Amino acid sequence: MKSRDYDKLISSLKEFSPDSRDREINISRIMEKTATGSENSEKAYNFLFWWLDITWIRRSVIFASILIIAFFALQQFTIISRIGNLENRMIGISTENILESRKESVKINATILKASEEINLSDSIKVAREDLNSLVRSYKDLQKRYNELQEEIRNNKSIVPINPGLNNKINL
Repeated sequence: MKSRDYDKLISSLKEFSPDSRDREINISRIMEKTATGSENSEKAYNFLFWWLDITWIRRSVIFASILIIAFFALQQFTIISRIGNLENRMIGISTENILESRKESVKINATILKASEEINLSDSIKVAREDLNSLVRSYKDLQKRYNELQEEIRNNKSIVPINPGLNNKINL
């Protein structure tokens, strides 16, 4: 089947083949067009890149391109270092917050352990950890406010305490 298609193609090409006298004319026309085409491309090349023949212009352009590349490299280095500084600041702030919350959690746990040693918890009601932490924080806040109020009473002579025997202790 393939040989038949091939034979048909060859026979149709032979039917439309140019005459030998046309062949010489075609060759000369093709040669003329390629010669003028190369002249046109050479003209375009010379028009666009005339400055490459002048050495000082070529070197100046090379030097300018090196300066531009160095500028972009410096700019990228500056941006990267600033991003690094911002990341360090964010990490520092986050670390301080985390450490402060951990410190508070350790204090609360120590208070809970101290209280559990003093009280027998076997028959007591179980309380959620967050509720207990909230209770301890509220107690510390209340103690702090009470101490501030006592300090204000001591410093301000116009305020007379109702019960002068009550020093600094809250009986719960």
